[in-house]
Amino acid sequence: MQTSSYAAEFGRTPGAQVSLVTRSRTNAFHGAAFEYFRDDALDANDWFVNSLGVAKPPLRQNDFGGTAGGPIVRNRTFFFVSYERLRLRLPQVGSTPVPTLAARQNAPSAIQPYLMAFPVANGPSLGNDLAQFAASYSNTSTLDATGVRIDHTVRSGVTIFGRYYRVPSVATVRGGEVAFNALSSLVSTRIDTHTLTVGLTQTLGTSATHELRFNHSETAGRNRTELDSFGGAVPPSDAQIFPPFADHDTAQVTFLLHL
Repeated sequence: MQTSSYAAEFGRTPGAQVSLVTRSRTNAFHGAAFEYFRDDALDANDWFVNSLGVAKPPLRQNDFGGTAGGPIVRNRTFFFVSYERLRLRLPQVGSTPVPTLAARQNAPSAIQPYLMAFPVANGPSLGNDLAQFAASYSNTSTLDATGVRIDHTVRSGVTIFGRYYRVPSVATVRGGEVAFNALSSLVSTRIDTHTLTVGLTQTLGTSATHELRFNHSETAGRNRTELDSFGGAVPPSDAQIFPPFADHDTAQVTFLLHL
């Protein structure tokens, strides 16, 4: 990892430059496996959870995977593969103002579906037709990282390799930017990264080495915002929000494109 004063070959983007090196070329088969597990049964309860009198939210962290490598053709062609899978549930506790039951019942019929999209109050009145809603929940994250590398010896002093890496991930956070950060809103961020690298290494005599690298990297991301029934909320239908020619998915895509 390089954080400053790095060579021109690493580009001009500020911040850190991280180089990853994968294993290569072995005539013996090797492999490894790993597992990391964490559970809320081993943790004390959160102070805010106790103070609000809500249930203890679940915590789960399961990170596991492995590697394997060996010869395809001895002394000539070799492979290396790796895989990592992460499943995370991160405990949270939140408290937000929501419309009171009286405000929902007394609102005009055209407004009621939007007030019902908020969770049902379970705490004291805050005035101005608002009351407290408090709850515990868990935000989720998933990741799957897969890498494949092939090495081949063309002749003495000349080797080539190819490496493909893919990392799709999804993170979901409750309480987004819609409905005034109501806990019945969910924001999901999906990121999918692909990288392909090929290279050649050539030994030139006893004092020089020639290296050639080519890389193509692609990252696609998308945010999705939606409402669910958390805390007794009743999400409005698409027909109550969007015009006839649009729905939740197409309207979200159009909004992102206009950005």
